[in-house]
Amino acid sequence: MKRRLKLILVFTLLALPAMSSAVPISANLSGKIVDWPADLKGGEVRLMDWETDAVYATGTVNAQGNFTLQLPELKDKQDNLSAISELLTEKSNYGVGCVGTGKAEPANGKYREFQLILNVDGKDYGDITLNRSANQFPKKGDAWSALLFFTQPVKLEGKITCPTPYSNAEFQGTYPAGWSQVRQEVVQDPKTTQIRASYNAAAPLTGMQWRLFSEFGGVGMNLKKDTLMVDFVREGGPAALAGVQAGDELLSVDGQKVTVMEEALQAIRGEPNTKVVLVVKRDGQEMTFEITRALVRVP
Repeated sequence: MKRRLKLILVFTLLALPAMSSAVPISANLSGKIVDWPADLKGGEVRLMDWETDAVYATGTVNAQGNFTLQLPELKDKQDNLSAISELLTEKSNYGVGCVGTGKAEPANGKYREFQLILNVDGKDYGDITLNRSANQFPKKGDAWSALLFFTQPVKLEGKITCPTPYSNAEFQGTYPAGWSQVRQEVVQDPKTTQIRASYNAAAPLTGMQWRLFSEFGGVGMNLKKDTLMVDFVREGGPAALAGVQAGDELLSVDGQKVTVMEEALQAIRGEPNTKVVLVVKRDGQEMTFEITRALVRVP
C-alpha cells in the first residue's frame, strides 16, 4: 500500500505564499471516495498512526464510497503522541537518525501525523487519501492533504534532514490545536528528480478529492525486499510478456547500474506507453529486455 510513500521518496520542502490557514476538523470527518469500486459493498475506515500503524478510531464506508469517522479526543500522555520540543532538534523525533533545525513556539505541546486506511473483511485494502490527482508518484502541481493533530496551537519554522528510508521535511506556519488537514504541494526537481513537498499551514485545500486508487506507468513486476531479485511478475503484464521471470537479478535500468531496490523501482516507473530497458542475470547469463510501460492502478 502507498501509505509508506515517505519511506520511498525523498522529500524536501517548497515555500508557498500565505493564502489561508490549515483546515481544522471538528468531531466528524466525512467524504465521498470518487473512485470507489462498484464490486465493493462497503467496509471500515480506520484512523491509523503513520509510523506505528496503531488504530485510533474506526468508522464506516457504505456501498457508494461515502465514509464517516468520529475523530477521538487525544490525550498527550496516554496516546503515544510526540513532543514538539523534540521535532526541530539535533535528535529529531521525526524519524531515526533525523536532524532538525529551527523553532517551535510554544514548544511544550505534542503532535502526530495520521492516515486513513480502508479495511474490508478484516484485511487492509488500501489508503484513503485526499489529493488533486491519482498520480502515485507526484508531478508538478500535484498536492495532497496531511492529517495532523496538535495538543495546542504552535508556530513551526524549520527543516529536518533524514537518512534513508525517512524523508527530509520542512514545517512552516501556525498549526491549530486539535485535528487539521494541511495541504502539501509537490514538484519534481528536473536536475535531481527528487520530489519536493510542503507541510504548509498557510496553503488552501482546493481542487482535492478523496481517492482509494493511485496510478503510475510500470511493467508489472516487484523486487524482493532490500534486494534486486525479481520477486513477482504479473501474469499478462509488460514484464511477463517481454520474458522477465521471478528469480531474475536486476543489473541495470536504461543503461544505468542499480544497487538499491528503491532507486531501481523508481527508475523502472515512468509515463505509460514509454519504453524502459532492463538488464537482468539469469543462470549466470545476462539478458536484455526492452519493455513498454503500461498504466498500473493500485489501491
